[in-house]
Amino acid sequence: MQIRVARPEDTEGIDRVVRGAFEEEGEVVRDLVHALQVESLQVGELCFVAIADREIMGYVGMGSMALSSPTDTFDILMLTPLAVDPEFQGRGIGRALVEAVVAGAEGRSEPLLHVEGWADARSVYARYFVSLPPELTPPPEAFMAEACQVRMLPSFDPELHRGHLIYPEPVRLLNHQA
Repeated sequence: MQIRVARPEDTEGIDRVVRGAFEEEGEVVRDLVHALQVESLQVGELCFVAIADREIMGYVGMGSMALSSPTDTFDILMLTPLAVDPEFQGRGIGRALVEAVVAGAEGRSEPLLHVEGWADARSVYARYFVSLPPELTPPPEAFMAEACQVRMLPSFDPELHRGHLIYPEPVRLLNHQA
């Protein structure tokens, strides 16, 4: 298996994996991936695919969201979505994709990496993310506030980086549709 940065020519394979991994919500999540791209909210160098035998088996996307503090607004990173082809789940592909994203995020200037981790993916995220500390408020549109988790990145300052997490418009719209 190879993990590499996603390329434009991977779109069809990414769409297939996302639709399969999210089952009934697959089309909606796929549309979210496309909306983040169109609105330039996707951090392309932190979107990865897992490939074996020239076939995409997994995808992890990275987007941008905001942290609104009492004194300023900060760009933060948002892992969305993590998708592994159902045929290949349980083989460490999701973990490898999350490791690639975390390693890439560690070298950037954003203070936080956020994920809203569904119950079936929490075991993958638990190694890298923690529950929101009391100084951070989950986005009001979060499906489950208790599923919101963060990773404090090297530039994180607990005195400065506190406040409300704000999803970008495509995520807010998705969460209102569901």
